[in-house]
Amino acid sequence: MACNGTETKPLVTALTKSLLVFIVVLMTGLCVLTFIPYSPARAEAGAFFTTQEIDTGLQYTLERRFFFWASTAVEFALLLAFALTSLSRRCADRFLAWTGNRRIVAALAMGLLYASLHEILYLPIGALSPTKVKRLRVVHVLDSYERRADAKEYLW
Repeated sequence: MACNGTETKPLVTALTKSLLVFIVVLMTGLCVLTFIPYSPARAEAGAFFTTQEIDTGLQYTLERRFFFWASTAVEFALLLAFALTSLSRRCADRFLAWTGNRRIVAALAMGLLYASLHEILYLPIGALSPTKVKRLRVVHVLDSYERRADAKEYLW
């Protein structure tokens, strides 16, 4: 029996799909479990806090859970994109070609690519005001009179 790689392809595809289903079920289960309230904790907190403080704290924790699970889903999507698509293989092959088949340097480049994409995904653009975002999009050197006075030294 010739081993040309076609015999293992259905097995690899089935294992990949099974792993993906397992991860989705596990993450969904964990997500649902974190949103189930724990009533004895509310009773214990009643001894130290008012009902309004407890309600406010529960609202904040609910919002933090939404943010946590949204960021976890984004992180998982990035990891799955690197692990289950041919994109990472093409990038690794390109890095190998650029580095002259130096595997350690190519692996470091892949790690740097992942870290860069991770940071770009978590860039808090929503935390900036709309006017600040507009100013970041179009930056002009001569946007104030003070800069215009100093610009004479740098422009010829």
